[in-house]
Amino acid sequence: MNMTKIALCFALAAVGAELHGFTVDAKMPAGNIVVESIDGDVVKLRKDLRDTAGHWIYWAFRVKGAAGRTLTFKFSHPLKTGQGDNAAVGSRGAAVSVDRGGTWIWSDDVVSTPFEEKTLDHASWNSFTWKFAPDADEVWFSQTIPYTQNDWESFVASHAADYGRVFTTNTLCLSRKGRAVECGRFGRIDGKARHKMLLTSRHHCAETTATFVLEGILETVFADDDLGKWLRENMEIRVVPFADKDGVVDGDQGKYRKPHDHCRDYNETSIYPEVRAIRDMMTEWTADGSPSVVMDVHCPWLRGTWFQKDNANEYIYTVGIEEVDAVQARFCEVLERVQRGGLGFLASDHYSFGRGWNAAKNYTQGSTLTQWALRTWPDTPLVIAFEIPFANARYLTLYPPKFRAFGRDIAAALQEFLGQVSK
Repeated sequence: MNMTKIALCFALAAVGAELHGFTVDAKMPAGNIVVESIDGDVVKLRKDLRDTAGHWIYWAFRVKGAAGRTLTFKFSHPLKTGQGDNAAVGSRGAAVSVDRGGTWIWSDDVVSTPFEEKTLDHASWNSFTWKFAPDADEVWFSQTIPYTQNDWESFVASHAADYGRVFTTNTLCLSRKGRAVECGRFGRIDGKARHKMLLTSRHHCAETTATFVLEGILETVFADDDLGKWLRENMEIRVVPFADKDGVVDGDQGKYRKPHDHCRDYNETSIYPEVRAIRDMMTEWTADGSPSVVMDVHCPWLRGTWFQKDNANEYIYTVGIEEVDAVQARFCEVLERVQRGGLGFLASDHYSFGRGWNAAKNYTQGSTLTQWALRTWPDTPLVIAFEIPFANARYLTLYPPKFRAFGRDIAAALQEFLGQVSK
């Protein structure tokens, strides 16, 4: 499409919005949308792929002035392939906020909608409908429940009384656009920790639910129980919640960013400031010995037929690395046994190297954090990546408290696993 046609599309969308008395735009934190047309009560949209090589899943937009109306939002198909490749709407519909991001709910929990009989998933992979309340002047919609810089700052502020004793925060580096990239130290921060852990999320910036799990791990450090005490006495966690800070703020896809994304930047030379800074921080911190844990938390593809083998996008799983696959599997066995959060993690869901997409061909873009960690510290007891679904774990619908509870389960599994390997 040439620039004249693109300008015409935007002009028509603006006229449609004016005629219908409501507007649709990306003017919200991490907004991402292109409005193609408005025809009566049907809004046709597409995701802004920006510098993405190919296609990905993220979008977020707001609607103003639609109070009392019922609108259907339909996403166009950028690829001439099956509907799975073009998925835009997840298993529980859209994430919706009527208080400008203060709280979020899945649209299928509110609006009666067709669903898939076997999985109870939202039937359409590319559309959803919302009935606006009579007083709903502004409503936000998103492919996922967002986790932004405001969420991180709220979490840190909620533990201000323990600052300098149980945790500290600082700036890891400046992003390519000059933004401060958050970094923190949690647990035993006096330099005498028995175990050192690197914990990261958002190497793919749109993978928001991963950061809720990361926060749940860190929240456990403050717990007034035996697990919290063990963490405070034995482990220092270095955390980078937003490994692609610009993408988090700007609402990018992150995945498949050209020429390669942050997750594939752990090569001989790293092009992103965040990745270079993580490498430098870890090299300095581990000058006297390897870390005990390197953990990177991600989200998978949007939809899947989860009862079929190797279509794993709607339950939690870990990603195997060939050299340490058996060790990772043992950690998963511990996690399945100690979990209390109710998300139904199964050790058999460990996605071993060589299974499905997890093969050498998937890493031709470049090296991941976990691959770099194993090259750098081959004797690290646990190097692992999690994949956290966006909306459900099989039949269970997920919200932030559930994600955080799973983070606590991970912390409990770490306590037992490290106790075993330390003997």
